[in-house]
Amino acid sequence: MKISNNYILSFCIVALAVAAFVSVNRPLRFDRERKARETVVIERIRLIGQAEKGYLQKHGVYTADFRQLTAEKLLADSLQFIPYSNGQRFVLQATVDVSPTGHRRPLVECSAPYEAYLNGLDENHIKRLIDDAMAAGKFPGVSIGDTNGTQ
Repeated sequence: MKISNNYILSFCIVALAVAAFVSVNRPLRFDRERKARETVVIERIRLIGQAEKGYLQKHGVYTADFRQLTAEKLLADSLQFIPYSNGQRFVLQATVDVSPTGHRRPLVECSAPYEAYLNGLDENHIKRLIDDAMAAGKFPGVSIGDTNGTQ
């Protein structure tokens, strides 16, 4: 009987050790995967930004339409989609800010929300990231540019 109790206790210790390892490793794995995905998303946003600069040089304004960027061969058609998102497109906004003196300044913003490119990862971690970004007054995801004129 004493031997079987030792086996049961040993099994419980191993199970607790595994549970502790998994609970510590899960956030680390999430952060590692998030950083890897963000690297890919940021590179794609950088390419969209380059295409927008080309469009600006040609037309004097930015565009919020991926079809215009692809039609002018400034951007490959596949680059409008957020990686890991099951086909969601980047959010692309363009406007022209007019100052009180009449100076016109074209503005563009390209973004990818956490929900899109972190698709398939731990929902609780994604929600925590979104809540933290919202509490800090930041966009919950990756974004470049600003169409509010506060660049």
